[in-house]
Amino acid sequence: MPVNPAIQQQLLYTQKRRQIEYFVLMTVQGFFFGAFLRNIDTVAGIGVTIFTVGLTYSLTQAREKRRILPESNKYRVLADVIEMIGLLFVLVCSTIAAIDLHIPVFFYQAHASLCLLLYFGCTMLFELFWTRKNFQKLLPAQQLNYLSNYNRSIIFPKYLLRFRKIFFKK
Repeated sequence: MPVNPAIQQQLLYTQKRRQIEYFVLMTVQGFFFGAFLRNIDTVAGIGVTIFTVGLTYSLTQAREKRRILPESNKYRVLADVIEMIGLLFVLVCSTIAAIDLHIPVFFYQAHASLCLLLYFGCTMLFELFWTRKNFQKLLPAQQLNYLSNYNRSIIFPKYLLRFRKIFFKK
């Protein structure tokens, strides 16, 4: 199904903006990864890589499929929030486990930096692959839903304003 040129242009603009943010995040994590590179264990690094790429692929596929749902769909909003909280929970639990297991801080930081670097990079790539493969196949209404749910910023989610309105009513 052909894509409306205005929709295509908006999609490309949003993708470029998000890619810039992904590159900034990857640069920061790349700096930390480079600083702690000598603390990477090969076997643990391979395990972290396989786990992170697999998890990122699964999360990205699910997220991209949710984006074609209407913006008001409560399942989509709830799933997005659960995903964000879940990722924070994994990060906190891994930190607590590292402390409890007496894993050296530089060893943990090196592998956490690798994990975050891969997460940002793979998310960017998997989003691009999904849209290149699937966007033209969507119905026009689904394309509009996708664009309205495809935040321009990955750093400042548009839900932030909604959450602020819910919790800080004046």
